[in-house]
Order: sequence, then structure tokens, then C-alpha cells
Amino acid sequence: MNKKGSHVGFILSFAIFITFIVFLFVVFNPRINFKQNKEPILNHLETELLIMFDSDLTNINNVANEYYDDYEGLKANLEVPENVEFAFIFIDDGIENIVAEKDVPEDINIYTKEVLVLYDDNKKAGFLTIKVW
Repeated sequence: MNKKGSHVGFILSFAIFITFIVFLFVVFNPRINFKQNKEPILNHLETELLIMFDSDLTNINNVANEYYDDYEGLKANLEVPENVEFAFIFIDDGIENIVAEKDVPEDINIYTKEVLVLYDDNKKAGFLTIKVW
């Protein structure tokens, strides 16, 4: 008996399998979150925010107002990547709290950095907390 077979069934099964894998990747790709090192972004934000603050409490308030009024514009000025969101909080010896923070998702990792900020000609100090996610 001569069993000449074709490999059509094997090739078709393989093609269907690859198509299914590609389909799964496309569907679940937005939900796959590859760990990204946020430290360079935190360092960059620290530098840019301190330049914008210019050691003046009024400037800190202005940047916080800009955060709420034109978040996307501020984000572009600070050169924050599109897939990264940020917020900051400035606390002045417990007297003045300047918060620039929108809704933060609950089920996501938040990376923070706290920096000592001297302002008003180095007469006063406060803490700047920067958050990225």
C-alpha cells in the first residue's frame, strides 16, 4: 500500500496556530506592562521642576496651577514621555502644601522621589515629592 500523503493538514494547522498566537498578542498587548526603569524620568523631572520653580514659592504655585489648567502642555514642556504620567507635592515645614496631582490609578505601581528644596534665598526649606506612573 502506498501512502502518499500531503502536508496540507500540517501546514494548515500550523498557520492557524500562528494566527491564534498573533491574535492573542494583539488583543493583550495593551495590557502587557513591561517594567520600565522610572529613575531617569524621576531625575529628569526633578531637574526640570527645580528650574521652573527657580527657588520661589510663587513659581511653585504657578507650576501647580499650570498642572491643572494645561497638564498636556506642562508635560510637553517638561519632556515627559507620552506613556508616563506624573504629579508633584510641595510641603513647606508643614505650613504650605502645594499639591499638583490628578486621579492616580489604584492598580498601578507609583514611583516617587523626595527632594529637599531651598527657596527664598535659601532661608526656607521644603520637600518636593515627585510621582510617576
